Amino acid sequence: MTDFFTFELLIRFSTAAIASAAFAIIFKTNKRHLAYIAICGALAYFIYYSVIYFKGSEFLAALISTIFAAVFAETCARILHAPATIYIITGVIPIFPGGNLYYTMSNFLEGDYEETFSQLLTTLSVGIGIAGGVVMVSVLFGIAYDINAKIKKMMNSKTE
Repeated sequence: MTDFFTFELLIRFSTAAIASAAFAIIFKTNKRHLAYIAICGALAYFIYYSVIYFKGSEFLAALISTIFAAVFAETCARILHAPATIYIITGVIPIFPGGNLYYTMSNFLEGDYEETFSQLLTTLSVGIGIAGGVVMVSVLFGIAYDINAKIKKMMNSKTE
């Protein structure tokens, strides 16, 4: 367990926060959201790293960390009155399989098709995990929002 909390993890955690905030700046996000976006990206990456460290698959790591990022995004969106997409998109940037995508193309161009296929499967599994996490949370929050609206409507009709 002491091997888990290393200086490397601190660097990765910090870099994830900076990367999320940097993408938010590139997307011209309001400055009042930057700290929350950085926290979302850093914590999402921490969860991703933790799942892989404790022998989880890349898909599972991407799914769980994206679910966290999406819940965090939806919560911040409700509290701060902002679109959830600014938190979700920038929050999952540190999880994005850019390195795997690069190595997929590099191995393909070099003619190493076995390694290409291996990298492609990893890239697709992480991508599907990210997409699945976002969709699951968005659907659940949408259902909860509709139920809440119906309850409020019923309460208002009873008071009239």
